[in-house]
Amino acid sequence: MLHQLYADQLQKLIDALYMENFNDFHSQLRFSEPLMSIALNDSISLELTCDRQQGLRPYRVLDNIVHLSDKANHSRKLIDLRQVILYLVQASWWPKSNHAEVIQWWHESFDLIDSLPTLLQSLEDQGRDTLITSERIALAADRPFHPFAHAKGALASLVSTSFNLHWWAFHPSQLITKQASQPADLLLKDKELAQLKNKMAKLAPNYITLPMLPTQHRELLSDDSGVEGINLSFTSLAGVPTSSLRTLISLQDRNLHLKLSTNARTLGAVRSMPPRYLINGDEACRLLEMILVQQPDLAEVLTLCDENRWWVVKDTHEVSGQDLIKNKGLFGCQLRYLPTQANDQSSQQITLSSLAFSQISVFQKLLGEQTDPWQAVKKLSSLFIDTFLTLWSYGVMPECHGQNVIAQYQDGELSGFILRDHDTLRICTDRLKKSGLPIPDYKIDWSTSNSLVLESDQQLLGYFVTLGIQVNLYPIALAALRHCDHNEADFWRWIRICLEDFANSLRDMQLAATLCETLLDSKVWPFKQLLTPLLHQQQATSGMPSAMGEILNPLHYVEVTELSESTFSNES
Repeated sequence: MLHQLYADQLQKLIDALYMENFNDFHSQLRFSEPLMSIALNDSISLELTCDRQQGLRPYRVLDNIVHLSDKANHSRKLIDLRQVILYLVQASWWPKSNHAEVIQWWHESFDLIDSLPTLLQSLEDQGRDTLITSERIALAADRPFHPFAHAKGALASLVSTSFNLHWWAFHPSQLITKQASQPADLLLKDKELAQLKNKMAKLAPNYITLPMLPTQHRELLSDDSGVEGINLSFTSLAGVPTSSLRTLISLQDRNLHLKLSTNARTLGAVRSMPPRYLINGDEACRLLEMILVQQPDLAEVLTLCDENRWWVVKDTHEVSGQDLIKNKGLFGCQLRYLPTQANDQSSQQITLSSLAFSQISVFQKLLGEQTDPWQAVKKLSSLFIDTFLTLWSYGVMPECHGQNVIAQYQDGELSGFILRDHDTLRICTDRLKKSGLPIPDYKIDWSTSNSLVLESDQQLLGYFVTLGIQVNLYPIALAALRHCDHNEADFWRWIRICLEDFANSLRDMQLAATLCETLLDSKVWPFKQLLTPLLHQQQATSGMPSAMGEILNPLHYVEVTELSESTFSNES
């Protein structure tokens, strides 16, 4: 399997460069089936074998073999896949900045990929718990079309080694929280809780204790943490990591997840927990709950995780008041509760990001061999589009990529979705007002780019296209298509049908027109660029660097393909 995983990593690199047209990558590309040639300069190129198909990412890597060709010296040699990036960053068209980081991310990605076969072989040990199994598979899949998604930095060690949480005590005045309770009361078993309280009574009476990942424990032990805490020298079992690695599924209650702050950097973002994010999440959840009350049909298929229990340590400089904007949230935690119906023995929960893993038929693995992957994709896409475009019609759009959405199945049949991570709920204020809904009191750092508060329905729709379709439904379909007798054109035809059906169901003609103009009629779709912002990033932030670009509308592409096939048939 490792050779296939390496080929998948190479595929992610080609996809990212091609779909983003990174630094005019298209002009450096030559293809004569089955050979793809990527020019590095006038004489040197990288060569790999590909198949060209119809679709948004037309080049499908056939193996993990790459050659370096030098026309000037009439030479051609095989190179190790880990070394590909060393040649790419020296290309005449590659940006001159961040070379060392790019090389490090590429090598870190392979380090994690090397551990995946063992991880995947252990799936049988998870029994019938589809959520835990899907989280493990989601880690193997990771973010689609991103060549550095598997670079986990300081979190990488959590993949293959067991670890404990370290408990630290903080005076209540040092914390930003709305909770009077102790997280330990909800996380620890009776024996562990008694041991911790005994430590607290001796070392930190009347303090609040928070669990820390090993990364943050080491940071607190240093002199540079910027906060004052008491090390209780007490550890507890960590739980089962989800695909994000810093969120842990409780060993006592599978519906309780512990999300922890870390200074580790992945995908260009420090995975900390700024308190403004958590407050925004509370605001967003209240708004979503109002919408579900107004729309009972939507409430039948969409449920929300409870994420309002959280604690963040103040920075030392916060001597007066709670500086919500500047606090980076390097030390903190959040408790997440899945909806109670997740306890039903006949139900299965599957994180959507796991369904993008192509090396096995994930639908059949998790729902049973009788599951038809193509029919599963159709049902999933239809309900997903109806659900999240209904939210759009009210003026909100969750961050609906695969890691934030859990599919709920009842006896193998899709019944709805569970939404988590509410802190990035995007809103269109004008549409909220028209819907009779309040504007959430978001805490925003206006000195940085903001994508939470948007000016138009069309802008809001762009995040459904990029996060909901391009990096969620589309990669799920690509994975499923490897295990059935359908193709990418079939998927896009189905997406068009679903979008048309939803547009026809809208009573608001302005919204229907916006939907049709943006998704059905436009020759281009918005596309979320990742490589260009990441490789030009000057310093790490708490949000993943990205920018909006454009890509050809695949629905038009399917129409052109159908016309060409029809013309060819008539000629013959």
